[in-house]
This record gives sequence, C-alpha cells and structure tokens, in this order.
Amino acid sequence: MACWVGSLLGGSVGAKYGALIGTAILPGVGTAIGGFAGGLLLGVAGSYGGDWFAQKVIDITEVMQ
Repeated sequence: MACWVGSLLGGSVGAKYGALIGTAILPGVGTAIGGFAGGLLLGVAGSYGGDWFAQKVIDITEVMQ
C-alpha cells in the first residue's frame, strides 16, 4: 500500500515540476516530455521511498512489542 501512495505522490509532483522545466526549455513539446519524464522518474522513486518508509515503521513496531 505504501508503495502506491509514494508512487502517486512522487509521480504527481514529478509531472508538475517536469512539465514546468520542460516548458521553460521548449514550450509545447518540452512540456509533454518533461511532464512524462518527471512523473515517471519521481513515481518510481516515490514507490521505493514509500516501501522503505513502510519497512521502517514495521521495524519500529516490532521492536516495541
């Protein structure tokens, strides 16, 4: 579950800022390419980050028991 949440959050932020950077470089085509690339890269990174965070929470709860 945490992978999906991290992926959605990372992908949405990545698409937003990727499109912003793409627009600054080449309006139109750069917007589309930047949005796609940013969403893809930060979506994957967010998925791994969400999984890592969930594992840390599980580890903490196991120690406390």
